[in-house]
Amino acid sequence: MGRPLIPRAYRDGATHRMEWLRMTRFIQKAGTRYPDVPGPEQYAEWLFMMQHHRLPTRLLDWTESPLIASLFAVIADNEQDGCLWALSPYELNSHQEMGILPGHGLIHPDTIPVMFEIPFKEQEFQDPPYNRIVAILTKESNIRMLQQQSVFTLHGGKDPLDQVTERDNFLRCFRIPLSAKNLVYKDLLRLGIRESSLFPDLDHLAADICRTIGPTT
Repeated sequence: MGRPLIPRAYRDGATHRMEWLRMTRFIQKAGTRYPDVPGPEQYAEWLFMMQHHRLPTRLLDWTESPLIASLFAVIADNEQDGCLWALSPYELNSHQEMGILPGHGLIHPDTIPVMFEIPFKEQEFQDPPYNRIVAILTKESNIRMLQQQSVFTLHGGKDPLDQVTERDNFLRCFRIPLSAKNLVYKDLLRLGIRESSLFPDLDHLAADICRTIGPTT
């Protein structure tokens, strides 16, 4: 049911080398288009920015709000049931073989530089040495992250999170039947949860208006 829990950097045959090339080009050109870019060594913040501007990264989006998560679940895949995924980040991290990582709380990016530095170095031709999935701390770098209450998991390989061993200890799927999606969507609108608030731009404002006022043709 739904797409496997894999970051976009690993979908459709993408490789680690492809991710590195895309990120390098983004960093080269972002400064002329956006004045407040991260510093050259702030790898994690670059990943956060790229993720929210739809460049494929090894981050997977989550939100701290179940209502926001419900909206994404009902507007995606209109031909099948939805899945509202619930993740315990602390339990996820406690089930990983942390190795050099301290503790089992949320992981600060600075404590795992190997997962952030490798994409920006030329030796990124092979799989990264740390093939784990961890829940990480984030820094709000744009208004979308604020509006969406964004948090992330960082994936060191292509294995889907929903197929990880002992996943039942930290991951749940709450099914939303296809027949109920429209009703749930309308209830979310009444609660003020809508795309034009989560994506504060004119394109999503127009899309919201088309959904709520008359046919879209």
